Amino acid sequence: MNEITGHYESLLADVYTWMCGGREAKVRENESLFEKWDMLPRLSGVAFDLGAGPGFAASPLARRGYKVTAVDTSRKLLDELSASADGKSIKTLCADMMDIRRLAGGPVELVTVMGDTISHLPAHESLETLLRDIYKTLEPGGGLILSFRDQPASPSGIVKKFTVMADDTREFHCEITYERERIKVTDTIRVRIPGGWDERSGTYHKIRLTDDHVMASLAQAGFTVEAREVVGGLSAVMAGKGG
Repeated sequence: MNEITGHYESLLADVYTWMCGGREAKVRENESLFEKWDMLPRLSGVAFDLGAGPGFAASPLARRGYKVTAVDTSRKLLDELSASADGKSIKTLCADMMDIRRLAGGPVELVTVMGDTISHLPAHESLETLLRDIYKTLEPGGGLILSFRDQPASPSGIVKKFTVMADDTREFHCEITYERERIKVTDTIRVRIPGGWDERSGTYHKIRLTDDHVMASLAQAGFTVEAREVVGGLSAVMAGKGG
């Protein structure tokens, strides 16, 4: 089990939907984006949602008529998706998104990688490899939807601390330390128990991404960028493979 998979299974998966503001709010956010970009099945209708989590993108895709396979390394989050109303029509695979060509087994119309998932790749070279493999997996005229957090350069060693979510029963705090090419993330979850708080923490690393780097990587893989939007603080990109 790698660093990020272990971090999600031991800490984040149990609170992920809560810390994101709730399932329906995130589904509506992506649904609005897909509607704005007029995303409807026009070819095979086969879609793969990589890093799908509990289905914030997979659910609205299924509602719009796509035949969706949701891929994630967290079985807990995939089980949450399967238990949802939309999950009954969505296939789930507990697997590494870097295996997209093997998992797809043939051409697909759409691939989505949303929610800053690509920052969880082990290195920038992995992003280039993933984008090339997605391009090869897509049908002519197919498309890719990415969303990621733009992390412009800042001096190494800078530390930021903030509260992501809190209510009367639990709190989620985050500390990020900027390194030259990565970001060290320390997450802390505090749950109220009789007489005080139970506290758990964990650390993992993300690669630092910028809009310019991702746009260059898409072009290098052969994609044409067709639309860009800022959604929920993330850069969202729709890119196509020529017919």
